[in-house]
Amino acid sequence: MLELFNQYRHIRRMKISNTVHIHNNCIDSHFHGLIMKDKGVDPVPLLHSLGEAGMSAMVDIGTHPEDLSRRLQLYESLSSDAPALGFSSGIYPSHAGEKNVDLLLEQLEEQLAGKTVCAVGECGLDYHWDYA
Repeated sequence: MLELFNQYRHIRRMKISNTVHIHNNCIDSHFHGLIMKDKGVDPVPLLHSLGEAGMSAMVDIGTHPEDLSRRLQLYESLSSDAPALGFSSGIYPSHAGEKNVDLLLEQLEEQLAGKTVCAVGECGLDYHWDYA
């Protein structure tokens, strides 16, 4: 199991090679493609490589209800060799103090009622960074 974790950690750092294999049906339940893109890393080729390596599904985690449309656009060019992709919607703790938090909660409820979102998150209390 440790060997599998180490292989996966290398993939997450974009050190993908033909020798890396992820056991079929592995799922990454928490990654931030939009944040990767904002930092200059295109997540689309990474997802294709992960699919080729055996990753079966991934969940792109939202940090703000308004980022869902940007995340959907980001993956428009994914082909069938990429892992199945799910989306969450949530409100990162640093946004909890925004003046329009009621509007954010309404947007979140609408997204959760639709068919695009499969999970809730980011959510919770941030005691590490203490942004809220």
